[in-house]
Amino acid sequence: NKAVQLHLSGKLSEAITAYKEALETNNTLAEAHSNLGLIYNQQHNYAQALSEFRKALAINPKDAITYNGIGAALRAEHDLPGAIKNWQTAVTLDAKLATAHYNLGTAYEIQKDYDKSMASYRLAVKNDYRLGEAYYRMGLIMERKNRSEEAAEQFKEALKVSGDSEYSEDARQRLVFLQGKRSKTQ
Repeated sequence: NKAVQLHLSGKLSEAITAYKEALETNNTLAEAHSNLGLIYNQQHNYAQALSEFRKALAINPKDAITYNGIGAALRAEHDLPGAIKNWQTAVTLDAKLATAHYNLGTAYEIQKDYDKSMASYRLAVKNDYRLGEAYYRMGLIMERKNRSEEAAEQFKEALKVSGDSEYSEDARQRLVFLQGKRSKTQ
């Protein structure tokens, strides 16, 4: 519990120490291994993250969050097919894991498979409406497909959910452009 609190409050070095202490007492705590993996991902230490995730899966092979973490580490290491496989496993194990659906959407978008990407983003926001970036990404795809009204709706939703995110200014500009474009055609 102490390790989780430290982790959630952003005290990553202290959390690592606390997780390791817990694992010294009981090395079969899958969640501790998985949480260490998540911290190592945040620190861009992907080899160490993958090591901890594998330890977690050896104890609990059905943990969707661990598969999601592995996918993130593999994507960072430029193994997109491996990342996709792990994210697919994550959503198979937990169909409501919105971040795994979002991650799958980004991977499919990189592969220019926009239909699969849209389906994944829709599942992401269905399971967590607060994922503003998923709405933003859907807006970009709709804009790419020349579906201006649908793009505008997605950008509006992104701004409604998280209007002060790093993509917000771009969403606002795209929305103004799309609305100007629509008024010219009317």
